[in-house]
Amino acid sequence: MKTKAELEHLILTKHLATAESLTQRELTAREIHLMSEPVYAWHEQNNRANVAKALDAPRLKAANVKNAEAAKSQRIWKNEATNEETEESIREVQKFVAAYPQFRADFVPNREALISFLRERNLPCVKANLVAAFEDLASKGFLLLNPSAIGIGEESEISGGRVVRHPELYKLLAPAPTEAQKAKLEQGKMSAAEWKEAHKEDFKPTQASPSFFRALEQAIATFRLSNPTYIPTEENQEKMETFLKANDLQMNPQGLQAAFSYLTSRGELELNKSGVIEGTVTRYTNLGGSQPGFPPKSDKYSFQKKISSLSSSEYLERINNDPEFRQAVNALG
Repeated sequence: MKTKAELEHLILTKHLATAESLTQRELTAREIHLMSEPVYAWHEQNNRANVAKALDAPRLKAANVKNAEAAKSQRIWKNEATNEETEESIREVQKFVAAYPQFRADFVPNREALISFLRERNLPCVKANLVAAFEDLASKGFLLLNPSAIGIGEESEISGGRVVRHPELYKLLAPAPTEAQKAKLEQGKMSAAEWKEAHKEDFKPTQASPSFFRALEQAIATFRLSNPTYIPTEENQEKMETFLKANDLQMNPQGLQAAFSYLTSRGELELNKSGVIEGTVTRYTNLGGSQPGFPPKSDKYSFQKKISSLSSSEYLERINNDPEFRQAVNALG
């Protein structure tokens, strides 16, 4: 065991505390908790009374609180409570009654039973103690309860063995669900359509910008000019859109071409065998020869040229198996 001088030399050399703090003085439990071992050893050796007092402070504080509550309870049960204490007790009773509507507060013997439970144990009249009294007395059939108040049947008065043997006793002893909990329970019973209807205000339709629709129309027009055999039926459109979504492709000429090539190869699209596109202004006829479409891209567009060189099966394979290729295609717009 180190001497006082040795401890002080160690503490000051290692800057564990100041010389001014190494005195016989009052301490706090927190201060002791944060002390290094040499500093605590110094105080334990040279300031023992204050160390013991600080370490005992939390226990004394808890005991004082307990004694104050006991004294307060005694005043209440001896009808010596202050007006403030009485009003506080009334508020606690109101909280309990609101949370447990199955408790028949209008039935005087019920109130007397709870009060007797608290008085005999000298417990303060707070909600937690009222709940404990309710659970104990109700589970033994000593209280008159109203099951219908919490949605259990239609009876408003049961007691004794009917409470003890009730098949839903656990519900009778539990607080009533809050409004938020009730809403959650109701939502659990709703179908998806019913829930959406009940929350339709939360679903605000989103609208794309006019520029988006213009770009979309242009992409579709470009694709249709390049593929005169495609017929824009509802069934064809649905299959094309399904393919685009399944393969994470955009609604652009490249994506549409990939969908068209794949679905055509499987015979899943209805096609215009005559190769004629008719519109309100133009009429285009496929007379054979070179593949209809736009003039070939300039060689400087290497990626577009690479795409053009791929067969439909090769293009589809790259789209499905090469994420970077698919991303590059989508980036073409």
